[in-house]
Amino acid sequence: MRGLRPNVRVWYDSTRAADQTQAQAAVAALDGAIWPTLITTLGFKEPLTDAALTCNGGDGRLDIYIVPNMVERGMTTPAAPSGNASEVFIAIQDGLAGDSLLYPVTHHFMHAIEWSYSMAAPQASYGWMRNALANWAVEAVYPGNPLLLADAACHMNSNFLPINSQAAGACTNDASRSRDHGAYLLYQYIGRTSGNTKVRE
Repeated sequence: MRGLRPNVRVWYDSTRAADQTQAQAAVAALDGAIWPTLITTLGFKEPLTDAALTCNGGDGRLDIYIVPNMVERGMTTPAAPSGNASEVFIAIQDGLAGDSLLYPVTHHFMHAIEWSYSMAAPQASYGWMRNALANWAVEAVYPGNPLLLADAACHMNSNFLPINSQAAGACTNDASRSRDHGAYLLYQYIGRTSGNTKVRE
């Protein structure tokens, strides 16, 4: 399913009506808020084209798949996970709607943006910053998202740990979730005091 943004395509099982509805909602979010906020207004780089890859969904657009029976709400998979920049595809859990859908679509779109940058070291070495920045993107696009607010507890319940800790067990909504999801509060503070452009800088 293709929306107004020429570089994103959302895939779904056409035999499942609920998946089509979810794909339409994801496209509407990407067209109406996520892309305009993060790419157009804040000036982040677009996700890398995968046109040169053998398995690319038929063209160079960022592919987002609605996937049944996923455990996580979303997942971003790079083509070159050991590198410092890569093409990616995104999988989103089926059955999500409203805030529960907007959260992972925005979070993982931000991961796709992160993978578009040529970093000084492999992406994985940036640790806590990646999930913190991806959750800040949810704050920038959809402030007050209740799933995001729940993630704040991951950090606040374990504020005796250093900010780069990715320990699990502190999140009140999911004990297996790592505390770096709550570290977006640092970027939220910067954004609310100095503007979201400062976070990009």
